[in-house]
Amino acid sequence: MATCDVNTLMAQAACFACLSSEAREVLKLQLLCAISSNVISGSGTINKIPKFTAANAIGNSNLSDDGVTVTNGGNLLNVGTLTVTAGSQFNSTATFSPSANSSAIISSGYSLTGNNAQSIVDISGTWNTTGTPTAVKVNVTDTASNAASLLQDWQVGGVSKVSISKAGQFTAASAINAFGGGSSLGNTTLQIANGTYIITVGSNVFSIPATTGYAITDTQIWRDAAYTLAQRNGTNAQSFRVYNTFTDASNYERGVFDWTTTANTLTIGAIAAGTGTVRPVVLTGKDTTVTATGNLVLGSSTAGAGATYFNSNNSTRWYLSLAGHFIPNADSSFDIGASGSGVRLLYLSKTVTTAGTTGAQTINKATGSVNFAAVATSLVVTNSLVTTSSVIVATVATNDTTMKTVSAVAAAGSFTLNANAAATAETRVNFVVLN
Repeated sequence: MATCDVNTLMAQAACFACLSSEAREVLKLQLLCAISSNVISGSGTINKIPKFTAANAIGNSNLSDDGVTVTNGGNLLNVGTLTVTAGSQFNSTATFSPSANSSAIISSGYSLTGNNAQSIVDISGTWNTTGTPTAVKVNVTDTASNAASLLQDWQVGGVSKVSISKAGQFTAASAINAFGGGSSLGNTTLQIANGTYIITVGSNVFSIPATTGYAITDTQIWRDAAYTLAQRNGTNAQSFRVYNTFTDASNYERGVFDWTTTANTLTIGAIAAGTGTVRPVVLTGKDTTVTATGNLVLGSSTAGAGATYFNSNNSTRWYLSLAGHFIPNADSSFDIGASGSGVRLLYLSKTVTTAGTTGAQTINKATGSVNFAAVATSLVVTNSLVTTSSVIVATVATNDTTMKTVSAVAAAGSFTLNANAAATAETRVNFVVLN
């Protein structure tokens, strides 16, 4: 037999009709030889995708296709490396199970030019469920890893911009902006947790809760108006504390500005507990209604407001009444000055009657003077400060030869000065009214 080459035999077969009968039989044998020497044979399993198991043999591959899902030994496309070309799609769940110490998904070669703006990853879907879905979920079993390991790391040019550590720490290379529309927070809230408290920043409010978790935030700092900061929470009394020392809740020194030490009373001062010491309080400054720099104004600037009280040893000693009177809080209990620490001068309002004016006068002041005319023995002073209980101290202020002393008899709204003898000339008498 000359040849079993199929191409040569096909060329000879082109003129099969012109061959002799003997030559035709020889050609048939040669064609049978060619077919038998190049045949592909084998068998397989239904739904198994075939593969060449030898040069001329076909058998089962690891891939199966049941018309719905393509699997590899029971695992969906569980291959060492899967290259997805442009336009490829996953029309059902795709599970990637990489071998140890290898990446599950690597996307490379992404590049945009011109005015293109395609996303490197574009995920979209629809939620129409009563369940609680999670759009993107990352769950790492941390058997062992470096403490600095990251759940996510978003970079630009190889430089980290936003990352989330395995401990849940969120790190940003720049500012974090949360906008609810426009250029403010709007109705959006930013919550920052440290494991104990959650700080909430929302529309004009900064809040800290009393307990762990998403509890109602009872401590709130508000923006009341332009350049105006407020601590408020409905009708709940608030307290502001500035500590000098703090060991624990039972040992401290602090300044207070609150409505909680005494209900419905604003308390300003220094307090202490345990090993702490009550420290001095110094008030300095200038009130806007006082022109002198450094003046300190105590009391209310609102008409009809309450009196101003002065306390020591946790008790009220003096108070300034609504009418402006400085009054001790208890009768016959408190002094002005002390032995060895007397008051230098006491300035009282007075009217001094000019020389040449004699006789009865109206002087509605605590101190003053009147002039007895020659031969006069008494004189009436009308004074609205005087009551029948008033004590009036009167002294002769002129060296008259006969009139040396006077007595004062108090009545309601006046008092009478009586001389020991008639004056020989105009004589001055000074008086002080004490109530």
